[in-house]
Amino acid sequence: MCDDCREYFRTYNSEISDSQNETKRIRYAQRKANNCCPRCGVKLGKKSPNIICSPCLNKQYKYNTGKKR
Repeated sequence: MCDDCREYFRTYNSEISDSQNETKRIRYAQRKANNCCPRCGVKLGKKSPNIICSPCLNKQYKYNTGKKR
């Protein structure tokens, strides 16, 4: 790509990313306020010790360590 096209796509992608990140932040805050898992939206029990539900927590653990929990 030429320099002009590269700059155009760089700024375009930056604008899209910023709007998507803002949407994700709002959704995370809403789900957390409603006592839901911020990742998938599953309703958590009132006495749940975790912020994230068990399936999402297992996915995160597996991704980070490469092992099942």
